[in-house]
Amino acid sequence: MTQKPLILSLRDVHFSRQQGAGFSLHIQEFAVARGQCVALIGASGCGKSTTLDILAGILRPTRCGEFLFCPQGAGLLPQPESSPHRLSLHKKPSQQASTVHNLAALWDKGHSNALAALRLAHMGYVLQTGGLLPFLPVGEQILLGCTLLNQGEAGVQRAKELAHILGIERLLSAYPASLSVGERQRVAIAKALASAPQLVLADEPTAALDPRNAQTVMQLFTDLARSLGCTVIMVTHAPDMAHKMGFCPAPMHITPAGDSAIIQYSPAPINPAAQALQAARSENALCDK
Repeated sequence: MTQKPLILSLRDVHFSRQQGAGFSLHIQEFAVARGQCVALIGASGCGKSTTLDILAGILRPTRCGEFLFCPQGAGLLPQPESSPHRLSLHKKPSQQASTVHNLAALWDKGHSNALAALRLAHMGYVLQTGGLLPFLPVGEQILLGCTLLNQGEAGVQRAKELAHILGIERLLSAYPASLSVGERQRVAIAKALASAPQLVLADEPTAALDPRNAQTVMQLFTDLARSLGCTVIMVTHAPDMAHKMGFCPAPMHITPAGDSAIIQYSPAPINPAAQALQAARSENALCDK
């Protein structure tokens, strides 16, 4: 068995909220391998969404031991020949090594612009409610990150393929207010993936959907993220569905006093045979869309 390089490594990270009765979160250890899919699982109010905002560099930790983010390369490019039934993307040649970004140091120095630039360049975020901008049509929403990153035709092609696979091509000129909940979530997924991020964070992306649509959308999201080679960290209250999609559970525990949540997680060694089988399943699933 082998161990993939880490994309995130956190140790002894604390966050405290003193409003009301107060709440504290302690990330004892959280290490995620590149390409892994991890599900944050725990009771409501234990800090799962707070953890995502910390990982995204949006919410400043109260105290931070180690917080490293290690993306690699500059994303993905379209292949010369594309199929209408799968995301025809491939990785750039792997001559580019990982770059280690010390987010703890960036927070200490107040470099919020650098944190925002890292989010734009390397991260996608899917919110429970979609998080779409009400004044932009769907097509522009999906292309927003690609445009800001000057990805040109590569970004346009990727956005078109995502819209096709997610079944939202007919909605590209529509505005969020006219969409159903399920349509908004599909648009949010396309928006998060279109710029080919290294890391995708998802906060209960199918919580507002009925069980049947939730499973369909979740399968599409997982298959597309794997096709792009993304690392995915997802908050979920549906651990069984997450397990079925191949996510590794990262349980969050609330202390007996009920005022603090603790998370400790590190990736297990990856079995190459199992990894190849999962990749084949994802590719077959996309070809069937």
